[in-house]
Amino acid sequence: MTSALVGRGIQTLNSATGISELQAKGMQVYAPNKAEAAEFKAATQGPVIDYVEKQIGRVWIDKLFKAIKEAEADLAKD
Repeated sequence: MTSALVGRGIQTLNSATGISELQAKGMQVYAPNKAEAAEFKAATQGPVIDYVEKQIGRVWIDKLFKAIKEAEADLAKD
């Protein structure tokens, strides 16, 4: 658990540093708000799930969503 937390921290730092460097070089960076992210998810998740299901099967999609729920619950504990 500790190594996962450290790994997440390093990734967050790397992402923030990378974004700052890009902005310093003149790139405009936009982060969607929660409503925009939810709208994007609603518009794209269905077609992606359909595609993945055809490629590798429903069982892997179910495993993925289970892992996501577990990770979200784990993150909520921190």
